Amino acid sequence: MRVALLGLGSVLTLAIAAFPVAASEIPSDRDKLFAALDTLAGGPELARGSAGSDAMAVIASEECTDSDLADLLGTYFLELERPFPNLLHVWLSRATLHGSDQQVREKLQGALAPVLAARIGKLFAERGAKLGAAAAASVTLRETVVNTMQLLAEIATRGTGLSEASRREIYGSLRSEIARYPYFLRKNVTIDVQARPLLATIRAQLYQIMRDIKPLDAHSFVADTGFHGRYAEFVRRDGLLVLDNNCLDEAQLQAIEDLRDAIPASLHNETRISVHNPCLGTPRNRDGSWWMLIRGSQGVNISGLRVGAVVANQFPADSEPIEVSAFCSVLQHELNHVVNAYGIRNNPALAARQAELVERAGADSQQFLRSQIEERSDTGLFRSAPQEFFASIANQYLSNSMQTMELGFERLLQGYAEPLNQFLFFLEVYSLSGTTSLFFTQSEACRYQVETVTLERNAKGFIRRVLVDGTPYEFVLDSRGYVTW
Repeated sequence: MRVALLGLGSVLTLAIAAFPVAASEIPSDRDKLFAALDTLAGGPELARGSAGSDAMAVIASEECTDSDLADLLGTYFLELERPFPNLLHVWLSRATLHGSDQQVREKLQGALAPVLAARIGKLFAERGAKLGAAAAASVTLRETVVNTMQLLAEIATRGTGLSEASRREIYGSLRSEIARYPYFLRKNVTIDVQARPLLATIRAQLYQIMRDIKPLDAHSFVADTGFHGRYAEFVRRDGLLVLDNNCLDEAQLQAIEDLRDAIPASLHNETRISVHNPCLGTPRNRDGSWWMLIRGSQGVNISGLRVGAVVANQFPADSEPIEVSAFCSVLQHELNHVVNAYGIRNNPALAARQAELVERAGADSQQFLRSQIEERSDTGLFRSAPQEFFASIANQYLSNSMQTMELGFERLLQGYAEPLNQFLFFLEVYSLSGTTSLFFTQSEACRYQVETVTLERNAKGFIRRVLVDGTPYEFVLDSRGYVTW
């Protein structure tokens, strides 16, 4: 790299001639970048703004080639082993994935990703199976481990600046780490989460990066990582990683398979199901937040409660109680968060309808199917956190769809139309705009029974009748497809 001095006219030229500056006092691009990154990592708040500008000036410079930048970042993170605290992660994540200049973003992604992969290898080489315990004992090391892996996961999933060759090389380097440390990095090995805190979560994040860094070759992935039995079947059939440290039993794994098969495939795109507590044993901070969340492509975290160990009623007091296993109530709730994020948000008409349904229900808890949840919140859960609206309805609908509809009709008789509109919305989403939809029932053993029901639509396409076991249920609609008297 060349260091250029930009003159500011003849006065500055004369000043430089009169007072020559020693070459050692002229900051190089390396010094400028490293000083900026150090400030971004934890310097005074007022200095971090200018430090960000200084860092980007070096990164975006045409004189700093892609290989130059890779060398600089390699020196900073690998040779000098600078810590990687949360403040630096926030800045680098924004610069790498959200910067305004796509060319600069991709340049930074291409230079940074191999360095992060190499640092993962170095962390394993330094501590081996003791990495998790060492990270648990040191905030600095923990942040370095977590942020290194999470940023690589973010680049793997959302970055556009990695070539196919680079992605294959990163995958290969991570595969080599598993081959080097099979006694704690292969999936078939169960980690003692009490003796080795955080290690199972670190391993789970490693698998997710490998899942996302290049197009999935299920056969090779299974062989490279040690996924086995039902876990290997999920990968081969669905590209799904169940990250549980071999903790879930057959009933739990069967429930996952049953429900994922039942939900229309075009509505959900999760690539992982994790079980932080208790399976991965991920420690928590005092505020309840996890020390390490798994980043990457779409995933959910569920409960590790055994099927039937805890049961809960999903319906309010003015409806017959339906108790189902807490394991499946959490599973169906979380998977329908994915339906909301993927199947609904990507459909402008459905997204607009859902927002309007929350608004129409307003502040009266009786206007919600899940009134018992809404009334517990002083501010109104579904208005303050609308992302919970659809997932919460799933707790009822996937437990017993018929009773969910009957609750809607009962509320209509009391003058509340919105619960029935919410039922129809769920029915609509699962219909994929077709002439059939799905009704669910569920046993306490978490086995789902799914029935196809026939829909009849009005001239505007709104559902006006559903035929269940030969019995028609009709809905009187206004011009906008909402239930009326």
